[in-house]
Amino acid sequence: MSQSRLNLIAGCCAQGMKKVQLEMGGKNPMVVTARADIDLAVGVCLNGNFFSTGQRCTASSRRIVDERVQPEFTDRLVAAMGTLRIGDPLDPVTQIDPVVSEVRLSGNLDYVRLAGEEGCEVIGGRHLNRPGSFQAPALFLGARNDLRVAREERRPARSRDR
Repeated sequence: MSQSRLNLIAGCCAQGMKKVQLEMGGKNPMVVTARADIDLAVGVCLNGNFFSTGQRCTASSRRIVDERVQPEFTDRLVAAMGTLRIGDPLDPVTQIDPVVSEVRLSGNLDYVRLAGEEGCEVIGGRHLNRPGSFQAPALFLGARNDLRVAREERRPARSRDR
């Protein structure tokens, strides 16, 4: 999008005091540095990853984690993913809703398979055996820039770079 178009959008929003969030497409990364508060970083990443089941254009689907904190961050992120409540979107305790359709779920599951074939360690991502299009959250460890799962936009799976 051109700068003039962004300025036009920003100006229109500002005139009406509208909230706006713009995204640039792609793998919307989150960076976790060695100085990060790991608990805070895990919480922010969970929200960025899985809010709205990750089915929104502003979902963050890539982690760039300093190698000095990578093991601790990954352990805590995986543990937190395991506590997410998956279920009925009308239930206020639900944190992850169903995938929008069976077709999308099938595509997501194919992508999880592809991540493993490309050499990522895949954590989660399985189809949940319950009525509806439910999938466990997924994390791909060891994603490199030359892999499709690191380049293509696909949700609700997330990757973390080496």
